[in-house]
Amino acid sequence: MPLRTVVRMFLVVVPAAALAAMVWVDLAPRGVWQVVSDPTRYQPNISFFYPEGRLWPAVWGRGGWQQQVVSEPLYLDVRMPRRLAQVRIRLWYQTVGDTGLRVGMRVGAGGIWQYRLQQLASAGEDNGWQVGEAVFDLAEATVERQRIRFILSAPRLNHQSALVIHRFAAVASGDPLTLLGMGRKFFHRITRQGLAL
Repeated sequence: MPLRTVVRMFLVVVPAAALAAMVWVDLAPRGVWQVVSDPTRYQPNISFFYPEGRLWPAVWGRGGWQQQVVSEPLYLDVRMPRRLAQVRIRLWYQTVGDTGLRVGMRVGAGGIWQYRLQQLASAGEDNGWQVGEAVFDLAEATVERQRIRFILSAPRLNHQSALVIHRFAAVASGDPLTLLGMGRKFFHRITRQGLAL
């Protein structure tokens, strides 16, 4: 085989394989996908807490970045790679006083402001930070452009209480991707669309 043909094959196969590998990893092939917020760096799969003005700017301390909450509620969007069954939310935080801290996921129809709120279950401590967890069924989630909105609510936050956020993580899980499963979904979608015509 001439060298020219080998070089051409290399220039086609390597980029195609690299692209396929990146897409495959982004689709959570093992059925588990995780994203962690970073208040100092843009990430395509998770937004910063918003709206602006409800948190102080991020400062370095206690082993990482942290932000003090000024007022609530706070929102955060997570872009899911595909349909998964559930999401486990973990929040590293500190409170002074009773803030009534809860986390929620937007549910229902797209135009309705409705959230499924839960108190955080204690998951222990990590370097002096309280770690709280909540688990949500993604079948109830409002999904807009592959994004799910979460809310952080602390209704009793006032001048006598404080809330500092260190980290927010979302771990979504569901069925792993298999070629047989993908083939079934593709066939089901084709036949369902075929019957609808």
